Amino acid sequence: MKKIIGLIPCRLKSTRLEEKALLDIDGLPLIIHTLKRVLLCKRLNDVIVCTDSQKIKALVLSYGGKCLMTKSSHKTGTDRIAEISKRIKYDIAIDIQGDFPFVDPS
Repeated sequence: MKKIIGLIPCRLKSTRLEEKALLDIDGLPLIIHTLKRVLLCKRLNDVIVCTDSQKIKALVLSYGGKCLMTKSSHKTGTDRIAEISKRIKYDIAIDIQGDFPFVDPS
């Protein structure tokens, strides 16, 4: 059976809306809404938030999620995913945008 993982890049320094990932939506931060929706996907074996922020890491862990730290020099979420994808074993990795709280789990 193939190991399929979801990788969610997330950062605090959004150029258009700083700390967007922490924006409250009905009592939960945006990144946590995204994480919870992605965790509903039955096809994924694992879901990991990829960030350069200790604040995001602590938040994700406090909600029971998994998080790995990346370099802060990355320009894009794809760069964060590329870094993390070299550290873990998987067959298929899915890039899931961290600012997409209404992602369809299917």
